[in-house]
Amino acid sequence: MNKSNKNVVINYINIALVLVLILTLVASVNCYITQYEKIYRTNELTAKLEEEINNGEKLRIEYEKRTNIREVEDYAVNVLGLQKYSNYQVEYITKQNSNKTVMFEQEAPTESVLSRVATVFSIIAEYFD
Repeated sequence: MNKSNKNVVINYINIALVLVLILTLVASVNCYITQYEKIYRTNELTAKLEEEINNGEKLRIEYEKRTNIREVEDYAVNVLGLQKYSNYQVEYITKQNSNKTVMFEQEAPTESVLSRVATVFSIIAEYFD
């Protein structure tokens, strides 16, 4: 090999190394941009989630102000002598005359969204009582 052939080979190697370096830089910049976009979107969704949680708390407070559940429960239990049963609670009935026990399944009434929300809140309130 003569000197000019060696220079040509070295130039091709240098060009290939520069191209690899440029491709690596472009790929790393692309990855950085993608990562930034994902972080930005995550922060944006986190802010929306916190806002919705705050809205839910505001609605719960407004709901409790309007219904005043504690007074209704106290009146029902103390004045009317009612006991609170929910779908997940079991009621045992003793029968004197027969050995047979008949279980009646309560029909599931069609509930609105607000009544379902009220049921969830009452279950949570009962859990903490």
